[in-house]
Amino acid sequence: MFRFATGEYNKVTVTRLKVMLPLFVLGILLSSCSGESFHLRGSTVLPVVYKKIYLQGTSATSAFGQTLQSKLREVGSELVSDPNQATAIVQLSNYQEGKRVAGYGPNREVREYLIFLRFDLSASSSAATSSESSVKSIPVNSTSVSSASVSSGSVIKSTYRELIPSSKINLDKIQIYDSAFVLGKIEEERLIKDELRKNAARQVMLRLQYGNPKF
Repeated sequence: MFRFATGEYNKVTVTRLKVMLPLFVLGILLSSCSGESFHLRGSTVLPVVYKKIYLQGTSATSAFGQTLQSKLREVGSELVSDPNQATAIVQLSNYQEGKRVAGYGPNREVREYLIFLRFDLSASSSAATSSESSVKSIPVNSTSVSSASVSSGSVIKSTYRELIPSSKINLDKIQIYDSAFVLGKIEEERLIKDELRKNAARQVMLRLQYGNPKF
């Protein structure tokens, strides 16, 4: 009887340990996170220099501008309409969004379209100094240049520092076309373009995240 009771006791003890151990580990993890911010694995954390972004090359109210704005808001950043209020300038050069014929059927009818989105991405930041605090900084129109302006007897200098060198983002997807389903294909094209914009916005966020500015 003593051996049997001891065996049963050991089984109960092991079962309780199996149940309580995960809870104990979870409690340690939660306590280590209390009082400070943390981010889940895979989440985007942008450097503080991208707190307020002025977008050049496409409008912030365009379809892609709105998609990018949504991604920025998720991480506490935003697009601003005035470059003087921006902490960083994101330039989208040669922005193109459209489609072209990619394939024909046996009777020379269009069977495939290539829907694409492409642009060159670069980013810069301006550090302004002035002898008077009332003088506004100079709008940023290019990267890696210095300029000066005289206003109310004071001189302001803005130095544009490159955060991300120019790199290409080129996304596309093939759409199988059928003239018998025109309305359906129009909706499909809209969905494909929307997905390309989301993917492009994610790529922009990743490049901003890992651009590794030195200040």
